[in-house]
Amino acid sequence: MISKFMRLQKILDANMVHIRERNEIDIRQSALAECTELNEEMKPEFRHKTWKPKEYNREDEKKELIDILFFIVQMIMLEKPSADMIESYSSLLNHSVYREVKVSPVVALMRVQNALSSSVATLGSILFNYGELCSTLDVGMAELERLYEEKFKYNMKREDFAR
Repeated sequence: MISKFMRLQKILDANMVHIRERNEIDIRQSALAECTELNEEMKPEFRHKTWKPKEYNREDEKKELIDILFFIVQMIMLEKPSADMIESYSSLLNHSVYREVKVSPVVALMRVQNALSSSVATLGSILFNYGELCSTLDVGMAELERLYEEKFKYNMKREDFAR
């Protein structure tokens, strides 16, 4: 699964307009920004903006969830992992997505944010926490794949995004 996401991301990156080369810090900051956007799309009981009423929209929540994955995949690509490591990342994500998680989605999201913010967190721990977040939001691997492909197609059509 990760290898498929990497293939799509490589195509997207080749068509994306950059004002400068992206680095790991840029990508981590972008992923963290997406985490905040995801929180704003979660059910009201999990949002940090307690003063701002907003209708819950499951599809918007899933769009923000997949945006985080786009940046995690970019981080993996920066690492230039071996085929074995890519397979290991895929297995780890698959395992954590289907794991029974006993925390709320907001706690799972905070774990992702903490892993992204840490200078010592491995990509494995970021993926594991992301998978647990998916589990708390009832998003499985088939849906992740579908959402990733949809977002990829959408991004390829954006005039402000692609060449």
